Amino acid sequence: MEFMKIGDKSLKISLNAKESKLYGLDESTEINTDDMKGSFSKLLSRAKKEVGYSFSGERVVAEIFNSKNGGCEIFLTYGEKEVDGRSKNNVKRSTNGISIFSINDLNGVINIIRSLLSKGYNGKSSLYYDNDQKNYYLLLDEISTKNPKYYFMGEYARQLRQNSQGYIKEHCRCICKKDAIQIMFKI
Repeated sequence: MEFMKIGDKSLKISLNAKESKLYGLDESTEINTDDMKGSFSKLLSRAKKEVGYSFSGERVVAEIFNSKNGGCEIFLTYGEKEVDGRSKNNVKRSTNGISIFSINDLNGVINIIRSLLSKGYNGKSSLYYDNDQKNYYLLLDEISTKNPKYYFMGEYARQLRQNSQGYIKEHCRCICKKDAIQIMFKI
């Protein structure tokens, strides 16, 4: 088991196959169960001892990815406590950010690009490919798949949490760092 702090509020935990099985964690794990909360509690306690990662009782967001060795990598991030959409400093939280989508094949990427352009999307975009998972990742200016304009995204892609950006940038090959929608459409 390896712990690596990524900034003040993020942590990467790498588990080998045996450890992953021991904790019952992999990419398909449902994290909201009592068993998983117990496993995460143990991991967070160990992370605090080993690298000083402390989330001070704040909400922790976790994203799990399978790794080559049969284990998994867990990316944890915690944020400020919220009260009615405001930070603990009573400042309205920004909704600026990115939306990350996992797409199984190139045809899905092409369909999404065409649909986004037909809907008038002109925000930032990046495209990555994971050789191990044989998966594409499309990073866009934050969009809401609850907006009827973007319902089609659910047909071709699975939306990931924003903290999965660290995994993508570390493990995946960058196809287009910026303007991926426009560049890929021309190809």
